[in-house]
Amino acid sequence: MNVHADELAAELAHAIERHMTANGISQRKIAQGAGVAPSTVCRLLAGRVGISLESFCALTQHLGIELKLQRPDSAQVAGESPLPRSAGAT
Repeated sequence: MNVHADELAAELAHAIERHMTANGISQRKIAQGAGVAPSTVCRLLAGRVGISLESFCALTQHLGIELKLQRPDSAQVAGESPLPRSAGAT
């Protein structure tokens, strides 16, 4: 997993912990509300961040976290496409 994914997973783990503390609920209740396996929440909170994008999105949606994808300013070069092209693209 790359650095950005690790950072996002750590932020999500902190959000889960805050939600659990603020609402007095368990990991299991978070998992049930998001529709993911309890082991997914457990792994995330333990720092083992290999969860699917689907699970990540389900958890963020359940916690009311809005995700926004944005390219760094340095990549905003005139004439550059918003997504990288594959080597063989025409």
